[in-house]
Amino acid sequence: MTAALLRKYGVPEQNVELVGQWLVEEKLRKYPKETHGQETRLRIGFIGRLSAEKGLGVLGEALRLMPSLSEIELWVLSSRATLAILEQFMGRIPKKLGIRIRIFDNLTSNEALAKTIAQLDMCVVPSTCRETGPRVLLEAIAQKVPCVASDCVGNSYLITDKVNGRLVEAGDARGLASVICEVLNAPEELEAWRSALPSVMGETDWLDMVMAVHEKVAFGRSGGHYEEQVI
Repeated sequence: MTAALLRKYGVPEQNVELVGQWLVEEKLRKYPKETHGQETRLRIGFIGRLSAEKGLGVLGEALRLMPSLSEIELWVLSSRATLAILEQFMGRIPKKLGIRIRIFDNLTSNEALAKTIAQLDMCVVPSTCRETGPRVLLEAIAQKVPCVASDCVGNSYLITDKVNGRLVEAGDARGLASVICEVLNAPEELEAWRSALPSVMGETDWLDMVMAVHEKVAFGRSGGHYEEQVI
């Protein structure tokens, strides 16, 4: 979003460098997905704080638009979450639809969070705000979990529609419901998206990119690694 504003107001393309975000080692480490046993429900995850701008109302409406939720298990990964608080933002999901909801409110370490994300089949990021670079997407991608996200700026930078996930217009509950139905009817799409997910940087690679940008600005060159000189 910042890069687009710089270009709009006259900064030359060659003077704009986009440096992505990075994750700590515990979140980058790929954790195994445990077998579901006889469970065949699609595990859909919502990760992050429970608030209106994160699109919980959109997700709730999308679920209520579906004829049945008996094939879905919604995992909510959010500290201090409760069903009562969740329903404040999502609204109540009628029991007759058959959804199963699990709340994980005590994932206090990076490793515990990443291990839980790895168990998901799909992550939903229905934000209605202008996300610039949501870490939820990065954390899901690091665990090779495909995402369905609203078409906010940062989301659309990481997700290419129908290539490594799906993008839905922000606030479009009916569109989100349609995509979830498509996945239920053709779960093999998830594997195709999973194989096309981008890689996520660690701290060392991020620092190399930042130093390369600074060297380009300071010395008019690009590339190389920063080496500390002791004088």
